[in-house]
Amino acid sequence: MGKTQYQEVMEAIAAGEEALSQVAEVERNLSSAKGWGWFDLFSDGGLLTALIKHSKLDKAQEAMNRLNYTINRFNSELSDIHISSNVGAITMSTGMQLADWFFDGLLVDGITLSRIGDSQREVADLKKDINHAMERLYYLKDLFEKQDY
Repeated sequence: MGKTQYQEVMEAIAAGEEALSQVAEVERNLSSAKGWGWFDLFSDGGLLTALIKHSKLDKAQEAMNRLNYTINRFNSELSDIHISSNVGAITMSTGMQLADWFFDGLLVDGITLSRIGDSQREVADLKKDINHAMERLYYLKDLFEKQDY
């Protein structure tokens, strides 16, 4: 493992840090959507509340799309240094937006909240996988730096 491997480790670390930053963005948007979902469930927020909730869900989906692109890059960087990874792409449960507009009620609002919760758990698992890979990368980085690279 020479200087090139150290550079590969540093590139993988940069990709992992970018992925973690994007995970945080997804988490913020899902949390906000969930808050609006609870408000929608227990209030008569009507169309405006549903609009805001789905706007947050749309932002979460956009952030997930960017995150999945970054995860692909992160996995590529990991494979360059022969580290296998459990870091996989994520998807958000969709298909409820139309039902939420036309059949706004406790059942649909509850299903939407459940799907948001599912997405939050999936993102939390992904974050753990990224952090695990990052621990390995930081360990390799420290080994290189102790060898004065």
